[in-house]
Amino acid sequence: MQIYRQIQAGNEARRRIAEGQGVGANTNNSLPAPPPLPQLAELPSAGRPGGATRRPPPPLPTIRCIDFAFTTSPASLESRQSVRLHNLRGVVTHAVLLGATTTDIELTAYITDPPKNTTNGEIAPGQLENIPEVSVRINGNQGNLPRFIFSGDQQDRPAGMRWVVSIPANKSDSKIEIRATKPGALAETSSIYVYRQM
Repeated sequence: MQIYRQIQAGNEARRRIAEGQGVGANTNNSLPAPPPLPQLAELPSAGRPGGATRRPPPPLPTIRCIDFAFTTSPASLESRQSVRLHNLRGVVTHAVLLGATTTDIELTAYITDPPKNTTNGEIAPGQLENIPEVSVRINGNQGNLPRFIFSGDQQDRPAGMRWVVSIPANKSDSKIEIRATKPGALAETSSIYVYRQM
């Protein structure tokens, strides 16, 4: 508002000067030139002392991706479809649209690989045992226990967990939550909103 008033005062002063010159007034006795417009202050930067500090990026999610498999007809395995939902830094919420007859869903949550030693590329000691506890909830209700999934020659640490869950056929929308808790850390929740074509 203050800048606007200064601009308005400057325009008014210029108009008076122009009017005074038009009627033959002495320009030496005219109104003084308007003050220069103030410079806007620069925003604080992390590179300057006293500036705002840069926030670190969100950590990698414990659940790397989720395979969401379902069949459009219970009697037909050929109609089985699968969607891979990728979790990213700070992005762990997804939405899926299903047909009216789909009720059973197979979920496979893959765990992010443990950190490796930068010198030899091997998994750091103690990381194989650092397996997160993973559980599933459907519309707020606790799901069944998962089945561990192993990948390749890595049999000491599961690559993921798998569940078969049922969503109500009479609901147009449901919410599936996969919660992963690393030892000594807060729980992370990946959410899947399931919408049904009624």
